[in-house]
Amino acid sequence: MEKPLSAYHESYKAISIREPFAGMIADGLKTIETRKWSTKFRGRLVICSSKSKKISGSGSAIATVELVDCRPMRPNDWSAAQCDPYPRAFAWVLCNPLRFEHPFPVRGKLGLFDIGQAIEDYRKTSDATIKSFIRKLWMQSRERTAAIRDQGHKCRRCNARETSRKGIEVSIEVHHRKGEIDWEKIISFIRQEVLVDPSLLDVMCMTCHDLEHGKTRKGRGSHEGMPITLSAKNENCNG
Repeated sequence: MEKPLSAYHESYKAISIREPFAGMIADGLKTIETRKWSTKFRGRLVICSSKSKKISGSGSAIATVELVDCRPMRPNDWSAAQCDPYPRAFAWVLCNPLRFEHPFPVRGKLGLFDIGQAIEDYRKTSDATIKSFIRKLWMQSRERTAAIRDQGHKCRRCNARETSRKGIEVSIEVHHRKGEIDWEKIISFIRQEVLVDPSLLDVMCMTCHDLEHGKTRKGRGSHEGMPITLSAKNENCNG
């Protein structure tokens, strides 16, 4: 019986494998995986299909398999590995594959990794992405534009004026007088108030979402005959 997503906690190890080899392992057609490194791990291993823009469904955990041995490759191993020989390869001997009825997306990593953490990483917006969006908002903000305009497109320290003339280019940036931005504090606030854990979110049609927040929209009455648009409700959101 297939386990629910929540059952794949951090004790489960996983490995990312390119297609078509990941699928071949899941179907029992490839019983040896090869690596240039060995592992002492033995037991149930989650097989993840490496992400590829050209392959539909890639970037997902697709099966589990039993890793029963890891040893240097032997001449008669290559047919089971379904690949061309290469030097200093190790045979990861696999058996008893179980393909998931419902593959689930994960963010793969190099080497063996914890599947629980990979699931969490996939369901969580990275700090770098949050910072990038805020940076984009800042660059397009009215506050930044107004500061540049009010100060005449000039550097406050040396009075150099912004110009794109070839050979004498001068670029300007807007500095916060209070000093460096506390990114950790900002990102922590966003995670606490907006980008909360998916378990704290409800998916609703726009009408129910408005009703939940005590809002009404002109022309929106009952659900009957209405096209439904999905929205997500944050249980921590009060606005």
